[in-house]
Amino acid sequence: MSKQPRKQGKRLEYMSQAFIEGAPKALSSPPITIAIVCSHPTTAILKCLESLAAQTYNNFEIIVGYPDKSEFVQEIIIQAQTKFPSCKYLSLDASWSLGETYNYLVELAAGEYVLQLSPEHIPLSDTVEKFVTAALTAQADAVVSPQVTVAEDGTKINLIDGCLLKLLEFNYSQDISALYSLKLLKEFPYSQERGIFALNWHIIAAAIATGKEIAYYPYPLYTSSTQSTNNFINIAKERYYIRQYLYQIESSKWNQRQRNLLLTGVEQLLEQPEQNKLLHFTVRNGEKLSSQAQAWMLTAQQIQDELTQTQETLKNLQSWNQQLQKAKDWLEPQMQTWMQKAQQTQEELTQTQETLKNLQSWNIQLQAGKDWLETQWQTWMLRTQKAELEWQRWQSIATMMANSKFWHLRKAWLKLKNIIKAKIDPLELASQVNSEKDIQDYVTSIATQKIRYFQPEAVETPVVSIISVFFNDYEYFETTYRSVINQTWQNFEWIIVNDGSTNLDAVAFIESLPQRTKKIKVVSNSNKQGEAAARNMAIAEAQGKYLLFVNLVDMIDPLYIEKCLLFLETHPEFSFVN
Repeated sequence: MSKQPRKQGKRLEYMSQAFIEGAPKALSSPPITIAIVCSHPTTAILKCLESLAAQTYNNFEIIVGYPDKSEFVQEIIIQAQTKFPSCKYLSLDASWSLGETYNYLVELAAGEYVLQLSPEHIPLSDTVEKFVTAALTAQADAVVSPQVTVAEDGTKINLIDGCLLKLLEFNYSQDISALYSLKLLKEFPYSQERGIFALNWHIIAAAIATGKEIAYYPYPLYTSSTQSTNNFINIAKERYYIRQYLYQIESSKWNQRQRNLLLTGVEQLLEQPEQNKLLHFTVRNGEKLSSQAQAWMLTAQQIQDELTQTQETLKNLQSWNQQLQKAKDWLEPQMQTWMQKAQQTQEELTQTQETLKNLQSWNIQLQAGKDWLETQWQTWMLRTQKAELEWQRWQSIATMMANSKFWHLRKAWLKLKNIIKAKIDPLELASQVNSEKDIQDYVTSIATQKIRYFQPEAVETPVVSIISVFFNDYEYFETTYRSVINQTWQNFEWIIVNDGSTNLDAVAFIESLPQRTKKIKVVSNSNKQGEAAARNMAIAEAQGKYLLFVNLVDMIDPLYIEKCLLFLETHPEFSFVN
């Protein structure tokens, strides 16, 4: 009686442990790498990427590889880069096989799982989430779902189970898209054989054969079209290479159950005598062959058909080779003739190029001569225009002088001088002076101004104050300096205002000017005040009766100050002259 409660306690303990282990666990969100290879021109990649952008699962990266360098594929990739810039786009080597391309993308994968997705497979919005949930729940290395193929003759659903023998029959028209762990893909890399496309079926077959955990999702998770893949899949060839792929797996890795199934299949094949002599694969002596035997016989027949076709192609190639040899024999003498003509043409072209170079050199020289002549012509035209303007200016000045009071006085003075030189009687001289109104006005003016002009008082105060403003630039100062210092009227002072110059060399130059002559006085501003403020500052320092403003880039005539003083002194009604 005591053993019964113990057994019940053990059962309860086992049941509790089973419930705990089978309880739903919080699923993580491992990173996923979605690899897409555009191995041929198709616009389906845009629809595929658009559906991936709407996935409910977010922790994944997308790598798009395109070995095809055609203009159509390049245009499609540019559109994809514009619409989906977060994806990685890799230009792959066109010489790689599809398996080499898949293996390269696996090496670049950063996720724990890799979803090899064909461009023609359009996933549903929760495809990635369902794949990941199934993988985590079942702790599986591979997750597959039924294929939904949309063709012109209707929709077809291919169910996938774990039967290796059924898989070896391989009657599928396109590759599968499945989720694999990165560890599985590194243990079983893709086949590098060229011309095969159902590579993901190889991985599924390897996982079944070695007993890996595989999750079979019961509902389709993507749709596909056969329009762009039927032309690539050779079922017999794919069936042969899936067997070759399994043959390369070490026997120690095979699952015991799969070994037994294969041995059973071999025994069934051995029970069928002289199978290789049959021409019909499904029935022998009224008895239906097994599905495995039918698959092997169909594969052998298709390979035989391919060999026959290859032999016919070889014969055609040999015929074409003979025709090409005849064409070669005909082309060789023609080629020699063409080479001679080409050599002559090349020599003529070389001579033409040399002549062209000489013509170009002459053209450059002529252009240079033309430019020089145009420059000289423009220079002479400018000089002519300048001379005409100068002549007009002097004519205007002569006209103004002839109409001025000063000129009338000068003419009167010349007349008076001629009369004095004639040494006539004083009475007659007085009568002539009184008879000429211009001479009488001039004599009266001289008499009234006699003390001013002919008996000047000796004073040190300058009559004229020359005012200039300086700021940094003294390139043309020497020219202005010589024109001012060489004036015929020397009773002047020259006040130069340094308006906050920042050039140290310019400041040193302007401060050294009083050492040249005592007529120059330098006044400085610590900061730039502007020309108006600087002139007002100089006016406050000026001692002369008259002010003359001179820019330090100007030149004035040696008689400039003398003529201006003479005019202002004889015309007190004027305030300035220029």
